[in-house]
Amino acid sequence: MFIRNRVLSPTAFLIALAVRSSRFLVATIAAAVIFSTPLAASLTSSGVNSQNTVTFAQFLDIGGTNSFVMTNNGTSDTFTGSTQILFGYENISGYLLPALQGYETATLTISATTTTTGSINNGNVQESGFSGSFSIIASTPVMGMSNLLSGTFQSLATFTGGNGANSATFSDSTPNSTEVIFTSSFISFVNPQTEAFGLSFSSVNPDFQLAVNNFIANFTAAGTGTFSSNPPPISDIPEPSSLFSMGLGLFALAVCAIARR
Repeated sequence: MFIRNRVLSPTAFLIALAVRSSRFLVATIAAAVIFSTPLAASLTSSGVNSQNTVTFAQFLDIGGTNSFVMTNNGTSDTFTGSTQILFGYENISGYLLPALQGYETATLTISATTTTTGSINNGNVQESGFSGSFSIIASTPVMGMSNLLSGTFQSLATFTGGNGANSATFSDSTPNSTEVIFTSSFISFVNPQTEAFGLSFSSVNPDFQLAVNNFIANFTAAGTGTFSSNPPPISDIPEPSSLFSMGLGLFALAVCAIARR
């Protein structure tokens, strides 16, 4: 290709070709950018595993200390906890940064309250009506962000366990769309049909039981937990190859804009 009787270098040739084909190039780049970003993942993943609820994260309590506390207030129960954990993602659609792969240390904080009395059925204690929130914050921020997973839960969260046992569970799930809501700095939940969590507690001390006022009696415990959703969440971080494609596309668009002046 010649311009003003000069032979173009390979680089100049590519730029000139981009300018001459700017309309086609813009359309092509726009499509490439769209479908190499999390937006495309969100559009195409809404049907992935649509019939299956999968575990996307779990945690282990570091040290096994009894950091979770149930407090009987007489006319209510309050459940709280703040402890260091090992947290890990799994079954996430899309690209996860290396820093988010495997387990990493974080701090779990949880708080919940109920004014609904419990009951004993077939030797099992059950108390529902808990509402509250939790957060899991990374000990070391990743890309300046720390919210690995946070959530709110409404009035259906329930404690269950054997009467007089030293273990118990705490769980909640949709389908009520606002019953459990997850948020994160690193993953997104696209049109979730189900969001759920299940926490398991051991070393319950004193034993798990109802007090005379029919609320669960005071106890402390150590815990682990899992989090699930349907469909599974998607990563909010583009793959490195996608970032390169977007950068190349922006460069080409800049060339086209300059050529039109």
